[in-house]
Amino acid sequence: MLRSIYESAHEKPKEFLVYALSPLGRLAPNEWALFLAMFDGVAGSGNIVREELRKIRRRVDKEWARALVAMLYSKLGEDKKACEAFREVRDRSLRLITEAMAAAAICGGDKCKRMEKLAEELGGVALSPALKEFLKVSSELPVEEAYRLVLRNAFGLVYSALAACYKESGDLKKVAEYSEKAAEIFHELAPRMSLNPYIFAKFDALKARAALGEAVADEFRRLLEDIGYGGLYVDIFPVYLAALAAEGRAEEALELLRRERRVVELSFRGVPTLLFLKALGLDVSVGGEEVFNLVRDFLIPGLRPAVAAILGARVDPHSECARTGNPQLCLRIYEAVAGGGGGEAVEALRRALSHMVPPDLLSKASVREMVLALASPNDYVALTLLLWALAAGDKLSAKLIAETRASGKTGYRVVPGEEAVVIEKTRYSIGAFFKEVAEAVEPGLLKRALTKLYFYGM
Repeated sequence: MLRSIYESAHEKPKEFLVYALSPLGRLAPNEWALFLAMFDGVAGSGNIVREELRKIRRRVDKEWARALVAMLYSKLGEDKKACEAFREVRDRSLRLITEAMAAAAICGGDKCKRMEKLAEELGGVALSPALKEFLKVSSELPVEEAYRLVLRNAFGLVYSALAACYKESGDLKKVAEYSEKAAEIFHELAPRMSLNPYIFAKFDALKARAALGEAVADEFRRLLEDIGYGGLYVDIFPVYLAALAAEGRAEEALELLRRERRVVELSFRGVPTLLFLKALGLDVSVGGEEVFNLVRDFLIPGLRPAVAAILGARVDPHSECARTGNPQLCLRIYEAVAGGGGGEAVEALRRALSHMVPPDLLSKASVREMVLALASPNDYVALTLLLWALAAGDKLSAKLIAETRASGKTGYRVVPGEEAVVIEKTRYSIGAFFKEVAEAVEPGLLKRALTKLYFYGM
């Protein structure tokens, strides 16, 4: 009954349905957990679901409802509550299946090891009475068919989670291995489910393999053929061009770019890819205005006018600096870039970088190189600016950007305030790939390091 009511409502009225039907949570907490599971995923639903879970958390008394509560907490990022709820699911098969489906809340210990253990444990999952009940209430398929589908999907989700886990540690071989396993499962399930999980997993696998130096351009082409033209095609197509270029198939990449330039321009990966192609020596045009428009919202506000000046983009420095906490320092940095000199502005930048790069490298840097190195704490922006520098033949800026990212100390601010504040950022391993670029001297080594960084960062 609740399912039919839910499915008959449009997205916005679904919020009002939750408020209107909320008293049912007191009368039928188990069924209300099922309704919340259907509602989860509606834009802006997180706080509503969180509040309703608080009301029924201790009142559900069915195994399948406890499992749903645990999954919902996991999706909300409430790992502690999710772990508590998973521990209350007594049936082992149901707990393992739903923990795999959540694939987010790791209850103690190393995430990668826990996921590997979960992949092993899923092999012993039986169709228990509690799991049967869960499948009856959560799926419209016959129980046996739902069991096979859910179990295979659980393996795929765990493999995807393992790939993401190993990406954080920078183990590209493991990323490729587990992404391929997930892609194989999701492709098998695609006739009954969305094709998107397969596309995402295969895309991750191909990027990891390309970063390792494998020739995967033809597999990218087949993936694009599977997708057909649309949003995902636009997202992935630029990376296909990069794979062709990385394999030395420059003419193919350029011919495709001539035919499909508009597709590349529509993609958020378009500008970095064009810069990557140019850095590899391909005759590709990309303007500083395009680069600035991509990165401007992620730049440190006090450095935005200076970055614009470096890239040749047009901004009103007085207007931009007026919105920062220290307009005078912002303007001084801009003026130092635009007209030389520096004084206090250059010293503020140098103080920030002194925490991050070797002194001998810092001593060679002008205000221009320092601004680019400190422009943003965002890895994607740093990668884009590094590619821009290499495409422009500016190896010093590229090296300074790479060393700054490799330091891991990227949570700084230069403006407002006279002093730079440096905060460690160690969540991802991309710094190691920036380091390879910084240390590469011979052109062949630089190409390999840059290829690895591009495909990891995309």
